[in-house]
Amino acid sequence: MEYSNKVRYSLQALLFLAQHPGVVIPVDEIGLKTAVPVPYLKKILVDLKRLGYVQSLRGSNGGYRIIRRPEQLTIGEVITSLEGKLPSLLEQAKNKEPYLLIGLFSIVEETLHKTFATTTLAELLEALEREPVVD
Repeated sequence: MEYSNKVRYSLQALLFLAQHPGVVIPVDEIGLKTAVPVPYLKKILVDLKRLGYVQSLRGSNGGYRIIRRPEQLTIGEVITSLEGKLPSLLEQAKNKEPYLLIGLFSIVEETLHKTFATTTLAELLEALEREPVVD
């Protein structure tokens, strides 16, 4: 399943901000810690602000902070807010996989969409704490 960089980077930024609740973090620091290019990150943060996920503060101590509670924000909501719909594994498979496997991809896609709809940022943060990603 393919996701746009916008979705990938948005989730990275939201997860990073959710790790620091209530803290205003400068864009440059967010970019550094998430490895998201700062010019693109600025555009993403504007979108996330418009969607009501983050708040911006101006000035020398300015930056962004998450304003949605991580336990109330699902991965599916973020993806559909940014892209209009969840990506379709089935659509991708129809052109590449044998006909007999399409039913399997349909089941996998349904399960994946249910997982996106119920998995919150808080749950992802808990998973990261259990299994930290090492660069």
